Amino acid sequence: MADIKNRVCPLCNCENHKIIYRDCGFNIVKCNNCKYMYMSPIPLTAALQEIYNEKYQSSEKDIDKVVKGFAEGKHLFFDDRLKLIKKHIKAGKLLDVGCNYGIFLKLAKENNYDAYGVDISYPATEYAKKKFKLNVIQGTLKRANFPSDYFDIISMFDVIEHIEDPLSELAEINRVLKKDGLFFMTTPNTAVYLIKARVVKIFPFLAYYKGNFPGTPFKANEFGLPYHINYATPKTLERMLLNAGFKNIEFDLCKKEKYYGRHFRNFLRISYTLLAWLFFKLFRIYIPAEISVCVKK
Repeated sequence: MADIKNRVCPLCNCENHKIIYRDCGFNIVKCNNCKYMYMSPIPLTAALQEIYNEKYQSSEKDIDKVVKGFAEGKHLFFDDRLKLIKKHIKAGKLLDVGCNYGIFLKLAKENNYDAYGVDISYPATEYAKKKFKLNVIQGTLKRANFPSDYFDIISMFDVIEHIEDPLSELAEINRVLKKDGLFFMTTPNTAVYLIKARVVKIFPFLAYYKGNFPGTPFKANEFGLPYHINYATPKTLERMLLNAGFKNIEFDLCKKEKYYGRHFRNFLRISYTLLAWLFFKLFRIYIPAEISVCVKK
């Protein structure tokens, strides 16, 4: 890929790193200073934008099918997150960063939240506006230029791993979030995915995808390369949130989507999810495949 650039560490700006994983022509590196993991080099911003527009570029009829399947798979997760939000704040302005087709926003709106969304994908935001009549903006959070202390709740589910400058994004979230507001986010736990990737190399039949990612030229892999360009662990994510100005950081467990496809792999995923829940509840050891964080400003 010609349109690429090297990165310094998104957490501490250190230039020194070592390659820890290589696949599909892309490298995952670990910072020698703070141990944060990230992809370097990465496609240029314009190239990333094109990748996401192509990923979501389909007819409305095709998108309807995708949204239906996505909503069915994710309803446990979205219901779980909304219940947690309601425990803290029962009404108010809610912003979903990386709102995709607006499925979570639609649910929030139906539960009397004043719902806003932002996403870089033009096809996805247009669908959310036309199909669900949602208040969404196409572009980055910074470009949306919301006022300071504007939102009561901000959510960002499986988005931070896609953003070139995650620390700056979290600082902007902190700026637009009201005092005593809540920020909810999820992202894959790289410590777990490193183990999964090594296991899949030994036992390829456990791979989640075969061939290429659906509708893309990219070979399937456990890390979502090149869509995922940041790889957090609970420790490095906590440090990044602190550097962005957040203080009250709590890790929790969330319900995941339904599991489809190969039965043996799904059995392993469900078994591991149960194991992670037991370790967290009994020993306060945090090992889920998905990091879930609730932060109060």
